[in-house]
Amino acid sequence: MEIIDSHCHLWKLGISGKTWIKPELGPLFRSFEPGDLLSAPENTNVNSFIVVEAGESHQENQGLADMAEESEAISGFITWANLENPELEEEIRFWSLYPKFRGVRMRFEGNDDPAFLSKESIKNGLSVISNIGCIFEFLIQTHHLEDVLKLCEENPDLRGIIEHMAKPDMLYQSDKEKWTESMRYLAKNTNIYCKMSLSPRSQDMSKFLNTTIKPLSSEDIKPFVQHIMTEFDTEKLIWGSDWPISSVTNTYDETYQLMEDSIGQINSYEKDRLFKDNAIEFYGL
Repeated sequence: MEIIDSHCHLWKLGISGKTWIKPELGPLFRSFEPGDLLSAPENTNVNSFIVVEAGESHQENQGLADMAEESEAISGFITWANLENPELEEEIRFWSLYPKFRGVRMRFEGNDDPAFLSKESIKNGLSVISNIGCIFEFLIQTHHLEDVLKLCEENPDLRGIIEHMAKPDMLYQSDKEKWTESMRYLAKNTNIYCKMSLSPRSQDMSKFLNTTIKPLSSEDIKPFVQHIMTEFDTEKLIWGSDWPISSVTNTYDETYQLMEDSIGQINSYEKDRLFKDNAIEFYGL
């Protein structure tokens, strides 16, 4: 089976080392370029990759675009965008000149303002993106889901996707009830897609880096994955590895196998949709 990985990251230490990559990130404190990505899957038949922003600056966006254009295996890239930027539309039209540009994201995870997604400037920016027809990727956690629902209701034509299943607390299940209900309501009442990818929550990253906790197992993950599989139409689910962030706890192949084990038995049509065809249609590959 051919596979498309919808969520990978690339960066150059010479650029991102000045913004967010710090030595305390251990194995991530280095450059990750297309050659590294292509060699990561050893026993997983990945044919194509989509790379997602790894830095909140124009220089990092440009570096990502350049690396994407250099590699035939990279079929698309997602840039960082500031929804509060008054020149947001012009910025998106600039990146749209690149054939592999596929959308934008803004990081809401880690933002200390609990009302950030309710700001008029954020609503206006998302409206601009919706009107253009650009894809928007939501990097969020469970506590953002109510606001995301409101934004989707206000922008019913938004081509949106929730990354990493909205990062529920799979370690301690502290937010499982709220996550369960919020994801069910989003699935049934909006057109939003969900990315079937696993990524450590920002507040848990240091624990994984310092190996103070064991990596997540399929037993930890399966209840969350099964809930998503139950509530969302198969046509609205897309797999991604989150490499190299995921390499903090697992190899590339282990990350893929974790998700496949957690999904369980599905027919060949559903498997093709989740691991390839949905990405082709959603991202226009």
